[in-house]
Amino acid sequence: MSALFVYGTLMCPEVLRCLIGRIPGHRAASVPGLQRYALRDMIYPVVVPEADATTDGLLLLDLTLEEMVVLDEFEGDGYNRVELRPDQCHACGIPPEPAPSVYIGTDALAARIDESVEWSLDDFRRLHLATYLEEMACQ
Repeated sequence: MSALFVYGTLMCPEVLRCLIGRIPGHRAASVPGLQRYALRDMIYPVVVPEADATTDGLLLLDLTLEEMVVLDEFEGDGYNRVELRPDQCHACGIPPEPAPSVYIGTDALAARIDESVEWSLDDFRRLHLATYLEEMACQ
């Protein structure tokens, strides 16, 4: 079983249910060393490493290998799944074994960062979630 720190659209139970057919156990988490950014012309965010930053999100628990494969495919080529460092786990009270993962934006995706806008889960839910789920063929 795997754990995954999520910080964007995967915080929505509706998106998780659409992708993996269930809402896994989860808890709030704040991971140091990561900064969330909005992306130009996109409705989802990216995180990139930044030493002085902290990103709030959810730690999804007990994901199966099959579910991780589905999530990898969902995230696509713009993100790389990497393990959180032990110091990041310790700082936010996450057990470091097995090491939780996070999707970090590639350089190509990070080039689309829009620092003038703060990505908001509430705004995503209000403005985009229904259409997003329709496009994912979930409704």
